[in-house]
Amino acid sequence: MENAFVEVSMPDGSVERFPIEGSQVTLGKSGEASISIPSAVELELEHLLLAPRGKEGCWVSSSQGALTPTMRKGKPFTSGIVPWGGELVVGRLKVKVTNKQPKAKRESQLSPIVVFGGLGILASTAWIFLQEQGGSIRAQTPVEPPVLFTEERAGCPESADPAAEARGLEYRADRKADRYHYDRQDGVQAVDLYGQAEDCLRHVGTPEAVSRAGKLEVERVRLEQQLTADVAMLRLRLERALDQDEYERIASLAEDLDELFQHVPPEHEYRVLMDRYGREARAEAERARRADAKEKDD
Repeated sequence: MENAFVEVSMPDGSVERFPIEGSQVTLGKSGEASISIPSAVELELEHLLLAPRGKEGCWVSSSQGALTPTMRKGKPFTSGIVPWGGELVVGRLKVKVTNKQPKAKRESQLSPIVVFGGLGILASTAWIFLQEQGGSIRAQTPVEPPVLFTEERAGCPESADPAAEARGLEYRADRKADRYHYDRQDGVQAVDLYGQAEDCLRHVGTPEAVSRAGKLEVERVRLEQQLTADVAMLRLRLERALDQDEYERIASLAEDLDELFQHVPPEHEYRVLMDRYGREARAEAERARRADAKEKDD
């Protein structure tokens, strides 16, 4: 999208302005972040994911578990649309998204930091790929990922006691959600379990049950957004690794992505591609190790 920018106000009062060239960028202190600010101790390695959404503003997702939380209007911010001109606060940093062209007198303030561009995205699945085809094992034709979540969810299991069923489902969902960072598929399953628990509580129908169902819906949607943002981030990292022939990283990222889509049949073309990336990347990494060892011996 044209005319999409990120303005970062530093603790010393200076302002850095970065263009969003392409469909999305990441902001953090890592050298791998599209917008890298190594001196910003408040930031995680990749703290924010920013993707323009036309006239409505910019979709922003904040890193989960960050030591310094992202704030919006004085409240913790996880993900959502930030309107153009809106501002986020991370510690002493202020991050503003804008679609206004810089004034002539400020053009000299444009940051020399290179922002990776040429990314494409499908909003429903955060499909990302770089225009430059660099990696030797990269697929010639981009493969669309499967749908992570669908509108159709399993309802409340048939039970003589939907209230008891809801309690059991919520307990399982909480445990699965807690294990997400150890087993990514558990997060996907937790979303389904929360949905089933919601349905059971709505079957109960009491004001207390309906209120509880609403709270579970909020938790389910939050987890869905987190998983969707994580998929986008992993795909972005994979494309960079492919572009730079970082084979060990390619293998690790392909494994992570395949794990998120284990609820999809293994013959799906995207899972087949992730399996191929993993196998070929591991083989290339092993060849590189052997070549290095031979060079040292010589």
